[in-house]
Amino acid sequence: MKDNSLGDGGDLKVYLERLASADNVQNFVEQNPLGQIAITERSQDWGFYSQVIDTCLQSELQNDVGLPT
Repeated sequence: MKDNSLGDGGDLKVYLERLASADNVQNFVEQNPLGQIAITERSQDWGFYSQVIDTCLQSELQNDVGLPT
């Protein structure tokens, strides 16, 4: 697999160059999002990600109170 994202004309390099020259970085990012769309409750895979979040939160709570995992 060859990754040219940061090479000449690469998608990430071009994006970062445009970002660096933007007058308003926040507006640029809002108008030119990079990557995948956010995962929300309406996303097809929400059930999976919701379970992952719940598992992580449960583990964190157990660690905070010193319960065995």
